[in-house]
Amino acid sequence: GIMHAHTCETYYYWINSMYYGYEGWSSHDDNGNPTIENTDVTVPGKITRMGYKCFSDCKNIRSLTISDSTIVSCELKSLAGLKTLTIPIDIYSGPRNQYVNLGVNDSVMTINYTPGRTGKMLDYSDTRDYGIAFVDYNKNNVPTYYPAIQDGAKTSLAKITFADGITYIGNNAFNGYTALTNVKLPSTLLAIGNSAFNGCTALKSLTLPSGILEVGYNTFEGCTNLASITLPDSIISLGNKCFQDCAKLKISGIPSKIQNIGEYCFSGCTNLATSIVLPDTLEDVGSSAFQNVTSITDVTMPCDGEFLSRSMFVCYDETGNYSNYYNNIVNITLTPGKTGIVADSTDTRLDTSSKYSSFNSGMYPNLNKLVLSEGITAIGNGSFCGAGESEVSLPSTLTSIGDYAFQENDSLTTISIPNKVTSIGKYAFNNCDALTTADLGSGVNSIDSYAFAYCAALTDMTFPESVKELGEGTLRFCTSLVSLKLPSTLETIPTEMCEGCTLLSEVTMPKALTTIENGAFEDCSSLPEIVIPNKVKTVGQYAFDGCTSLKEIIFPKSVTFIGGGSSFYGDEGTTITVLNPECEIEYNWGSSKYYYFGRTIKGYDGSTAESYARARDLTFISLGAAPSGDEPVYGDANEDTSVNLNDAVAILQFVALPAKYALTEQGAVNADVVDNGTSGVNGFDALAVQMADAKLIDPVKGFPITMDQLQKKLS
Repeated sequence: GIMHAHTCETYYYWINSMYYGYEGWSSHDDNGNPTIENTDVTVPGKITRMGYKCFSDCKNIRSLTISDSTIVSCELKSLAGLKTLTIPIDIYSGPRNQYVNLGVNDSVMTINYTPGRTGKMLDYSDTRDYGIAFVDYNKNNVPTYYPAIQDGAKTSLAKITFADGITYIGNNAFNGYTALTNVKLPSTLLAIGNSAFNGCTALKSLTLPSGILEVGYNTFEGCTNLASITLPDSIISLGNKCFQDCAKLKISGIPSKIQNIGEYCFSGCTNLATSIVLPDTLEDVGSSAFQNVTSITDVTMPCDGEFLSRSMFVCYDETGNYSNYYNNIVNITLTPGKTGIVADSTDTRLDTSSKYSSFNSGMYPNLNKLVLSEGITAIGNGSFCGAGESEVSLPSTLTSIGDYAFQENDSLTTISIPNKVTSIGKYAFNNCDALTTADLGSGVNSIDSYAFAYCAALTDMTFPESVKELGEGTLRFCTSLVSLKLPSTLETIPTEMCEGCTLLSEVTMPKALTTIENGAFEDCSSLPEIVIPNKVKTVGQYAFDGCTSLKEIIFPKSVTFIGGGSSFYGDEGTTITVLNPECEIEYNWGSSKYYYFGRTIKGYDGSTAESYARARDLTFISLGAAPSGDEPVYGDANEDTSVNLNDAVAILQFVALPAKYALTEQGAVNADVVDNGTSGVNGFDALAVQMADAKLIDPVKGFPITMDQLQKKLS
């Protein structure tokens, strides 16, 4: 002992390491009255144990410092006047069931924690226990730690400091300390346990040190006055409900190295931020992580997280009605993440429903702009199906767009496909009602089925020369489509390609075309003319059915099969010319002549066209005897099997600049229609072709023509 006198008022304490000092500090006079007057007490660092009555009824102690060294247990009783306590972070008391009233009095206003032997605070077993732990052992000698302070100082403790060297603050450490306003954390801190500062309603600001890695569950939940907290970039995990209901909290940003954000982490933080950036390091975000954070308008997040399909930003109306959720997010930017591939939608019913895709209009009802950052290379299946944005920006690094990717984006008005994109999946832009313009870039090779079908506002479509394959119904029921330009190398126009495009009036057909499949232009009621290239072999069933404005069509000699209903069955005043005398013409279903293709058929004597017309009581106009060999198609300068103004233009360009606008050998033969074989190709040939286009000359019967005959027709 420092002094040893039972009756002396200056008898400070008795520490007996052998007997644990059970009566070590007993500051009373002979009549049992407390006599100690000391206000500041420091326990020397060499002390290893302090008995549970060590400071019994020492009401005048204002400051108590227990040094680090090797202290492993202590009990603090009713220090009614204690204001400041300095104590090792890892201290704990003896068995819980031996003693009562182990905590400090509500007079304590400041606690200073030192690193102790480990630098780690113990985790407390439940929300009733805080501050300093004590240990109890079960029958198997397994320890359970409990606090020595218990509920003490919950309404008085205002300030806590943690010395450098401390690395961990335990679970429930200061849960419910309603007077706590000042917390200074150590630079060495690595983690804060679950509910450590839960319900600290007086706490207004906090700075987390730059090296901290983890913040646990419910750690700051219910800190209703917490307005500012520094979240350093070192943090990798924020637990479930970490900041739930911190309504005044504002942050400058999400840590740039974070990997996990728990469920309801920022739920109820209504003023958190206007812009949130979730970094590419992120691996998981729990459901409702930003629930009812109504301040957020801009979100940046990685494109490939599985968490994208969760209701991270869901907000509820004032009634709390779960069926009326919303948020105020208007701009979303996606970054490459770890893979550069936008995650697939989790909806397995994309062909019938888009209500559960990752960015659907229910999830983001106010979304206006969607930006995919450079580095993203692919868009998955259904990634943006049902989204409500009006503007999409795609990166130059993009190479593919998946099935259903933008299906039913009802507000999307324009789309520009980057030049590196080579494939567009089925239904990719299907039913985008507001889409008026689609620029497909220069690199697309294949466009799958119904990719742009039912885009009711789309007015024109130009497929780049790179396109080699189109899926069926690509532009089906694009009811505002007026103009269509197909790539010159396309060999097949697929089934139902333009079915129901009722305003389509201009089509540029591919020179390499060999097949027009079933219903390709069915019900294109505004289409006035169509030029079938001379390489086409097959025309499918109902390819031009319902084209009520198409009054004449010429099937070139290359066509070997024409399917039933191929051209405007049931329409009046239609004429079909079949130049292949052996072309197979399929019978129509039904018996009425009005369900056979065409009303008037032109063909060669003895041809299959004549047989078809005679058998069905249709008007047949003979083109004379079928030509033998590969005779020229006079007037067809551009060799597209038809004679029209395009041929006249080709002739005039050749006459003016023959080197630049050269005709093929066969084209030059076809163009020489006036005084054939004597004067060469000249402007009179162009004039004659123009007259043929105006129906003043029949190109089949009237070409070639002499100059005298031409002059007579002109007069």
